[in-house]
Formats: sequence, structure tokens, C-alpha cells
Amino acid sequence: MTGLATGPHLHYEYLVDGVHKNPQTVQLPGAEPLRAQALQKFRDQSTPLLGDLTPRQPAPMTAAADR
Repeated sequence: MTGLATGPHLHYEYLVDGVHKNPQTVQLPGAEPLRAQALQKFRDQSTPLLGDLTPRQPAPMTAAADR
């Protein structure tokens, strides 16, 4: 790393016809909602993956581990 960055970071910007735009106010195009069958398929595939992202609780310390 160089400069004053304390860790990895992401830089992004919006340019419209070569002019910088505020990313919080840029109007993005809408999207078609998923149809019921596609939405169910997405949920079926994403649920196990999201479960993998859930932080796990640390195992409790036992008396044997304290020695």
C-alpha cells in the first residue's frame, strides 16, 4: 500500500458525458422484478450461501481449556 490508506479500499465514481456526478444522487435505470419462478430459484440457491455468511458464536471455554 502507499499513501495514507490504512487498508484496502474501494474507489468508484460516476462520469456522465465526461462530467463527474454525485453517486448518491445519480438516477439509475430501474430493473424488471423477477417472476415468481425465477425468484423462488434465486431464494433456493442463495439461502444456503447466506447461511455460510452468518457469523458463528465461539465455542464456550471449558475448564480443561483453561489449564
